[in-house]
Amino acid sequence: MDSRHDLRVWWLPLLILWALGGISNALAQPRQEGSVSVRDFGAKGDGVTDDRAAIQAAIDSAKTGAVYFPPAPKGYLIAPAPGKKTFLELRSNVQLIGEGDPVIRVAGSSGPYDSVIYAGLCDYCVIQDLTIDSNIMLNPIKDKAELYAHGRFEIAFGAGQHIRVERVTIENSSSVNSIVAGVPARDISVTHCTFKLIGDDPNHIAHDYSALYIHGIGATIEGNSFTAARRGAPAAVTAIETHGSRMLISGNVVTDFAAGMNVTGIAPFDSVENVVRGNTITGAMVGIEVWSNAYAGHSSGYGINGLTITDNKIVLNQTSYTGLKLGEMAAAGIAVQPNANLPIAHVDITNNKVSFDLENSTRPANTASMGIGWWSSVGQTAEGFLIEGNTIENAPLAGIRLAAELKHCKIRNNTIKNAGSSLDQAIPIGYKTPIFIAGTPATEVEIADNHILDSLEPSRMRTALLLTTLKGVSSGLRLHNNSVSIYAMDKTSFKSHVYILDDNTMPLLTEDWDDFAAPTRRVAPGSTVRDSKNATSWKVSPQGGLSRQP
Repeated sequence: MDSRHDLRVWWLPLLILWALGGISNALAQPRQEGSVSVRDFGAKGDGVTDDRAAIQAAIDSAKTGAVYFPPAPKGYLIAPAPGKKTFLELRSNVQLIGEGDPVIRVAGSSGPYDSVIYAGLCDYCVIQDLTIDSNIMLNPIKDKAELYAHGRFEIAFGAGQHIRVERVTIENSSSVNSIVAGVPARDISVTHCTFKLIGDDPNHIAHDYSALYIHGIGATIEGNSFTAARRGAPAAVTAIETHGSRMLISGNVVTDFAAGMNVTGIAPFDSVENVVRGNTITGAMVGIEVWSNAYAGHSSGYGINGLTITDNKIVLNQTSYTGLKLGEMAAAGIAVQPNANLPIAHVDITNNKVSFDLENSTRPANTASMGIGWWSSVGQTAEGFLIEGNTIENAPLAGIRLAAELKHCKIRNNTIKNAGSSLDQAIPIGYKTPIFIAGTPATEVEIADNHILDSLEPSRMRTALLLTTLKGVSSGLRLHNNSVSIYAMDKTSFKSHVYILDDNTMPLLTEDWDDFAAPTRRVAPGSTVRDSKNATSWKVSPQGGLSRQP
């Protein structure tokens, strides 16, 4: 027997299996003992017959175990149950498993409805290898009020533990949420799922939307892909929103949603041990927004007390979002929501890359825009923030901004390029600053080893670091070993390395800056600046000012 015949013999069974539903399922584990198939209960999978009752009968028959959906090239069509509240109801210890990634398609004229798959309590539930097509083109939304009354959730878990949603695709949707888990949820994972063609309907109704809206303790959201119907789609608002503790959000790809993620401390308890790592967000106005707000029964303590945001890549395309009101135009890479009303502690923002569109024509700006940081509109407390090793490019206003009651914060070894590049002349120049610290007050804050660059011609940067104390008296604000480099031939915009707005700040400056111009406000004892280009040094005078040394 020649080798070609060997290959034909080996490949022939796999080709047959591929035709029946794919090699991936051919190599999968055999069906569980005691499992059922929706075909056994009369589901046709012909794309025409309403299979809802047959699928529900299969689910009801499985007291524990798996309900399989065999390959169905034309999909399983479902219409809502009488009353149009829901289509399919799942319960604990039942798994819905597709073979060959079959499609469950919502029938036209089904809206409004509450959910496609609903489970009030769902311990040890699994949904995997299925596609849910919400068929939004044949189920238009009448208006926002109708949608908020009937959210059209694709998968809704009221409560439960040990829940897994794996390799599920949700498409053609403009629901309130695609997958939602209620407050009592524990140990839920949503992994390797795909959300596509999201956020628009034939009537183009704008409304709030989060593809994932996960409450609870212990969640893994990993390896998922989220793609809007288009950039600027009216309901392509947020890909991922979490509420709770021990959340891992890792390796997800978000494309053309206005906001990549809302990571919140809005829960019945302090939110701890949350990690956002290695995600890619493009085409956004806001990359990662952190919320820290009071919740029912939780109005004291911390909103967030332990959060790591690391190794994420965020591309903000703010110039693509047109027709917005000025108050909606804040663009931010990684930022705490301004109105957050609970303090935040122990936040590490490290090794992220944030880039904005470079604005080469005038675009109205919003003073809340920033690369990384928090402008607290209520003077809330930021304790133990570490902002380190990040790269921020083309921020229209501040590169890094902290305006809160700052305690024991460190801003170290960041590279900030072309910050303050907005051409909007209506914005006060102070907001267009690579590093902007406005403490209320600031206590033990270190700004060290940061690299501030301006490669635009002519230069647009006016001040590299702006410091102020909005309330009280700051202490222990230290600046050392920061570098400022301007590559333009025309540097006339640049006025000073550091601008101190008041005598309540009094930073300790230990720097080496060329062409240094001393600030008019007082600095702390021990400050010294070396101007190596002009072979001069500046030291503190008895009055707290910097004096040129002979």
